[in-house]
Amino acid sequence: MKCAVCGADCSQALLRLGGYCCAEHGQELLRRHHALLDELRREPLLAMPEALGVPDFERFALKFAVRLVEGMSAPVRQLYERQAPGLLSPLDMAAELKGRILPELPAAYVELEEATGLARLFHDGTYRFTRPVPARLVLEAMQRAHVLPDV
Repeated sequence: MKCAVCGADCSQALLRLGGYCCAEHGQELLRRHHALLDELRREPLLAMPEALGVPDFERFALKFAVRLVEGMSAPVRQLYERQAPGLLSPLDMAAELKGRILPELPAAYVELEEATGLARLFHDGTYRFTRPVPARLVLEAMQRAHVLPDV
């Protein structure tokens, strides 16, 4: 594995954030992650390109997750703390959102591959866009997945 900061060989990693070769670079990974979350908090919630590629969709899902987690009322947060504490992490909430939204996108735009065997312990599967997905289709898929009210 390579350090996400300098590219050196390393044997440590932060879950979902990448490898690091020393404590300083582990702290740098966390700093970059928190800076990204701060940046996403400042963006308008539904702002996205007219057509999304995979990096755009990943960013949008994380932005939506950050807002969902931080916008929870105290009673809803307590419910999540009891029944689904992992979803209070924006990265985990984003993964859950993607798992609900992607199957609702037209097959002409997305290919889903479900993980099998032991791989299912670590991830649900993979996806790829066969072409850019219009933002309108993403919003419609979110409505069908019941993660976005009618807009």
